[in-house]
Amino acid sequence: MSGMQRQGRFFGLVFIVVGCLVLPLVAGELTLRMVKFPSPIASGWGWEQSPRRGLSSPDDKGHNELGLRGTPFSYGPDDVVVLLLGDSQVEVATSRSELMPERLLKAHLENMHLPRPVKVFSLASSGWGNDQQLLALQRYFQTYRADLVLIWSTPSNDLWENTFPDRSDTAEAGHLKPTFFLEGTELKGPFLTGPVFLSESRVMELILRARLRLAGRTKEQYLLDQWLTRLPTADRRAEEGEASKCVSYPTIDQDEFFRNIFNLPGDGVVVRTREDVEHSRSSFAPYIAPRSQRDLYLIEITRTLLARIRELTAQHGAAFRYIYTVRHEFDAVAKQSLQCIETTGGKQFAAHWGIFEVVRSLVNEDDLLVLPVLGGEEISVSPTDRHLSDYANDRAMASLANELVQRHLVDGTTVGKAF
Repeated sequence: MSGMQRQGRFFGLVFIVVGCLVLPLVAGELTLRMVKFPSPIASGWGWEQSPRRGLSSPDDKGHNELGLRGTPFSYGPDDVVVLLLGDSQVEVATSRSELMPERLLKAHLENMHLPRPVKVFSLASSGWGNDQQLLALQRYFQTYRADLVLIWSTPSNDLWENTFPDRSDTAEAGHLKPTFFLEGTELKGPFLTGPVFLSESRVMELILRARLRLAGRTKEQYLLDQWLTRLPTADRRAEEGEASKCVSYPTIDQDEFFRNIFNLPGDGVVVRTREDVEHSRSSFAPYIAPRSQRDLYLIEITRTLLARIRELTAQHGAAFRYIYTVRHEFDAVAKQSLQCIETTGGKQFAAHWGIFEVVRSLVNEDDLLVLPVLGGEEISVSPTDRHLSDYANDRAMASLANELVQRHLVDGTTVGKAF
C-alpha cells in the first residue's frame, strides 16, 4: 500500500470516528431543542407568582396588561395618567383591591376637583427592585403613555435587591430575576431576562445540571456564585472602637426587634440577623460601619438605576418623583435603638440606621417627595408584618395627593405629550 493510500485510509477512519461522535451530538441537540427540554429557569415574576400572592384572596385575579396587580390601563386622551412604581407597598397583597394605593390616590385626587380626570395605575410586585421596575416601565412605554411616574421607595430592600441576580437575603440563592451590572459608571444589562439557561448547548445544559444535582447545588446557586465574582469585595474590617461597643448592649433576634420595636431597651440593642450581612445580601448592609466596597456599590447601582428610570420617563414626556414615607418606628425608634448587628456566625458590626440619609443621596432633592406616616401599631398590618396598614396607606395617599396638587404635577399640562 502506497503512502498516499495509507494517508487516505487514515483520514477516512478519522472522518468516520468524528462522524460517529459528532452526528449523535448534533442529533441530540436538535431533538432536545425540538422537544424544548430541558426547560429554562424562571426569571422574574408578576402578580400570580408574587412572593406575597398567597396573602390575598385566591379569586383576586385583577391584574393589568403587564400581569401585575392593579387596574387595566384604560384612559382617554384628556386624562392625566399617573404610574405608581414599587414593590409590595404598591401591590399590597393583604389589602382588598379597592384599597390599593392606586385606588386611594385616584379617589383623593378626584375629591380635589381637578380640571382634568386622573387615572392611576400600578407597576409593582412584591420583592421587586428598581431593576424590574425599570424593565416594567420600558414595556409599559412601548404601548402606553404617562404624565407622571412615581417610585415608592423601600430603601431597606431596594439596595440589595438591585445588586444580585436572585431574590434572597441569605447565602442561599433564591428565585432568579432580571438584573443589571454597574461597570464603572456604565449600567450593563439587563441580564437573566429569560428564558435562562446555563449553557447555549442543550446537551451541555443537561450535563451541567446533572453535575450540579450530584453536587447538591441549585441552578440558581450556580448563577449566583458566578455573579458574586464580578462584584466589588464585601470584606469589611470592623473598627475596634466601633465594634467593641456592641458588648454593652443586649442581643435580640431580628424578628423580635421588629415585632417589639416600640418596647425595646432604652439604651439600644444588638440585632442578631439571619441575613447574609457578610456578603451585603441584607437590608442592614448600607448601614453598617465601616461600609465595604460592595456596600457602596449597593448605593451606587441604585442611584444609577433611578437615574435611568428618570431619563426614560423624561424621554416619554412625563415627570418623575421619588417617594419616601417617613415612619416613626423605622426612622426614629429603630435609628435610636439599633446599635450593632450580629451575624449567625457571631461576628458583630456597629450599625448606623440612617435610611433617610441614604434616600436623600439617591435622587435630586427636587425629585424627592417625603410623606410623613407617623403613628404606632395602627400604621402596620400587624406586629409581625410591618407593611403599612390600609389606614396608613390612605393617610399616605391623601398626603401624596396634596403634594402633587401643590407642585402642579397633576394639572394636565403634559397630557398628550407621551404616546
